[in-house]
Amino acid sequence: MRNKDNKNSNIAILFSVLFHMALLIFLVVSETKKTTVAEKAVEIEWVELENLPSKTEQVQIVQQDDKSINEAIPEKDYRLSKNNQDVKKETKSEKNGAFQNRKNKVASPQKQPKPQAKATPKQNILDQLKPSLYDSQYSVSKLAPPPKPALSGAEVSQNDDYLKDVAAGAETLLKTREFVYYSYYNRIKSKLRQHWEPRIKKKIVKILRKGRRIASVNDKITRLVITLDSAGGLKRIQVKNASGYNDLDDAAIEAFRAAAPFPNPPSGIVSSAGEVEIPWDFVLET
Repeated sequence: MRNKDNKNSNIAILFSVLFHMALLIFLVVSETKKTTVAEKAVEIEWVELENLPSKTEQVQIVQQDDKSINEAIPEKDYRLSKNNQDVKKETKSEKNGAFQNRKNKVASPQKQPKPQAKATPKQNILDQLKPSLYDSQYSVSKLAPPPKPALSGAEVSQNDDYLKDVAAGAETLLKTREFVYYSYYNRIKSKLRQHWEPRIKKKIVKILRKGRRIASVNDKITRLVITLDSAGGLKRIQVKNASGYNDLDDAAIEAFRAAAPFPNPPSGIVSSAGEVEIPWDFVLET
């Protein structure tokens, strides 16, 4: 009888030990998960600035052909790009989309599109808006509309940089100076485009479905400053200037969070504190 009691007692102790071990493991795992979440958290700060930098203080990164038409270095009114290039008159392609200059290339003929039903008033409003992502010191990107069939080489040139005051032309020709960190910022732009464009479309549709309208007096700009760690991980997002539409601002923040990380930042742009600060604007042209 005593042996049976001892056996039952041992079983009870064993279950007690197992239970407490399981509880301990659960607590450790829970704390680990909390730590992991905390490490991945991104600080978002809204800071309204009264005095925004003037246009003359802003320098963009823009895309051009991999090979420039000359290697002349412009003295003023230039942008930053992959190569040095100087031109007498700047032009930008009329079509929006990932960059390509096709003026001297022959495009293969394409089938004519089928007639489409007449757009509703809301669709017309949406088509007239031109969202673009543009960083105030670096590059820009414009939301591309549905592509149209190309009839000649000149008609398939396109550009997605925000070039507000540049005259439209058959191709994009700009005054640029070589920027040693161009490729890194261009990689950021490419990743952002994948996440921001679908988000901004949904946000605009949401605004229109609520019966609201986006005022067409001025371009809507969400001005951000992004802080990365030395490995390219996203640490902080500061909203320096809101667009006036919460949905548009949210789309900009969500795009950066979804596109991150941005690996291998050049050592030359990493501060002594081990951080990289990047000003970036998201623009909705109206």
